[in-house]
Amino acid sequence: MDSLRTAASTIGAAIRAGRINEKARLQARMLDAIGEAVMAIDPEGRIRYWNRYAERMLGWTRAETLGRDLDELSLGTLAPALVPLIWKCRKDRRRRSVESLVHAKDSRIFKVLASVTAVETRHGAPMTCLVAITDLSTRERLRQHAQEGARQVGLAYEGIVGTLLAIVEIQDPGLARHQRRVAELSLAIALEMGISREQQKIIWLAALLHDFGHIADIGKAAEQISTRPTDTPHARLANKVLAPLELLGPIPAIVAQTHEQPDGGGYPEGIPGEEMMPEARIIAVANHVEHQATRLSYVDDSNVDQAMQGLVRGRGTRFDATAVDACRRVIRQRGFFLSRRQNPESTAAQQSRLR
Repeated sequence: MDSLRTAASTIGAAIRAGRINEKARLQARMLDAIGEAVMAIDPEGRIRYWNRYAERMLGWTRAETLGRDLDELSLGTLAPALVPLIWKCRKDRRRRSVESLVHAKDSRIFKVLASVTAVETRHGAPMTCLVAITDLSTRERLRQHAQEGARQVGLAYEGIVGTLLAIVEIQDPGLARHQRRVAELSLAIALEMGISREQQKIIWLAALLHDFGHIADIGKAAEQISTRPTDTPHARLANKVLAPLELLGPIPAIVAQTHEQPDGGGYPEGIPGEEMMPEARIIAVANHVEHQATRLSYVDDSNVDQAMQGLVRGRGTRFDATAVDACRRVIRQRGFFLSRRQNPESTAAQQSRLR
């Protein structure tokens, strides 16, 4: 708006002096290039400037508007709304705005935001008012298009994760169920921590794939699968497979860190806690609890107690302290139900809530 005010001041001074110099022409060309309708109203209420965008938006050409009173144009409720604003702006030099419906020359009716600024001469006398008009209907359409585009990207995003999870389910249904349960608990912890909705969605999707790299172990004999963390390749494999899928954004990096620890004793890289992504810290806690509580053919209080005790012992070293505290509240106070089958709130319901 400052640049518009400067341009209008130059043009207004030129109009007042009865001559258009090169500087005024340059400023006029600048106003023609912006994406708003701009008009200048002199102290007598006549239109003294009308930019090219105003011609496109409102339908009247410069030749049809220059020198005419604003009231002479059939602008719907816009002109009656602008007149008192222009008078007030000249009186106290304060910028004012108003939303109104405008009638274009071709009978289109749409909502606009009109901003009025008084422009002063060097002698301090207000000589013209600058009116900038923004088409709110166009802005709303662009916003809706952007939202729809984001929604389509989100659906594709979820579709990729769903496809990868389906691959795991075909190869190892138990592993797929484990990932879903970890995703449910991770989301519950994230909600307890007050994490943003967008971050909750990322945590949910990353948790659904956190052990994706274990597909490399399917079909191997038990003795072929190393149990030593430094020899466990599944975290690196998951990142290697997922990283080229750019639409997944931060998910591959999160998955690669879900077995790291705050004290740097995790794998595959042994990074310290401050370098761990916050989403990975939450999933690591949920993964531990789910694994410990459901490692037998049933879930009872003793399993859950052992899982909670493991969290307490590893709080701040193996596991992020804030995530541990939130997890304990979720299970002990909020009544989160751990099951080998599925939490009462289904996976589909969780996904629907995040959309």
